[in-house]
Amino acid sequence: MAKNKLNIYDVATNALCGMLEEAGKDWKKPWRYTRHQNVASGKPYRGVNIHLLNYHAHVASEDPNETRAIGQSGIWGTFKQWQSLDCRVNGQGAIITFFSIFEKEEKDENGKPTKVKIPTWRTYKVFSAEQVDGYDIPEVDIGNPDDRIDIAETYFQGTNAILTQDDHAYYVPSLDYIGMPPFETFDSSDSYYSVLYHELAHWTGHKDRLDRSGITKTKGNRYTNEYAYEELVAELGGLFNCLNLGITSTPQESNATYINSWLSALKDNKRLVFTASKDAQKIVDYTNKLNEEYQSDSESYNLSLIHISEPTRRTPISYA
Repeated sequence: MAKNKLNIYDVATNALCGMLEEAGKDWKKPWRYTRHQNVASGKPYRGVNIHLLNYHAHVASEDPNETRAIGQSGIWGTFKQWQSLDCRVNGQGAIITFFSIFEKEEKDENGKPTKVKIPTWRTYKVFSAEQVDGYDIPEVDIGNPDDRIDIAETYFQGTNAILTQDDHAYYVPSLDYIGMPPFETFDSSDSYYSVLYHELAHWTGHKDRLDRSGITKTKGNRYTNEYAYEELVAELGGLFNCLNLGITSTPQESNATYINSWLSALKDNKRLVFTASKDAQKIVDYTNKLNEEYQSDSESYNLSLIHISEPTRRTPISYA
């Protein structure tokens, strides 16, 4: 069991480091990430499994002997799940992991039997729809890349975050609002929402929400480990939300300064990828909850641009 645990930390770290290194080569190219879901349940894969599956697909795409677009559909299943659909699997599976707790009976200090809960990571192999025979991959409507995306607009509105128009993107914790350049200034709708949801991820760190120390304690000092970690979590949180909304996310060029520190920290601490992915998943879970509350509320509220006067905006600390 210990060997598997070490392996999955290594695999997950290599996966995220590989994607960060790829992003650093060209900041105009989108993240090589796809929304992945299970073929049986239809539920999306979460947390660190997002990195594991996307990196597996990325490695397959670099293999000159592999002609299939593995992982492009975003549909995965275990060998047994594909078998139950009368499909035949061909190829190597991707490793994913799930956290579980099992009980073991031990004796306490008085010699009486007692049950002890032991946390552990379990690993499984899954195969993409491109690796099976007998399954018809559904077609996806990509839409117009220059149009606003209704689901992304509605989802953002469901958080009740305050948005103001400005010449650059940022989040100001002290005044609790997000600044964004006009939609028309972006190369595509996907690039606009990539930036918007990165800033929304920062917004969730406010003391009245998820209370992340990178927002509440750093006071905008960009030369601290906490600030760099907050940028990593915001990048992953924004990416995860974009994936769920069907948006092709682009890495933030402003994070180029942090990429080497991220890579160094990830390689030094193999648990960091799990911690960062867990914190990023909390962002998605939190904004999902806000949207559920918004949808169930009989009184809907409208997204509007809140224009804040220049003197008020001059001094606050902001997060890019």
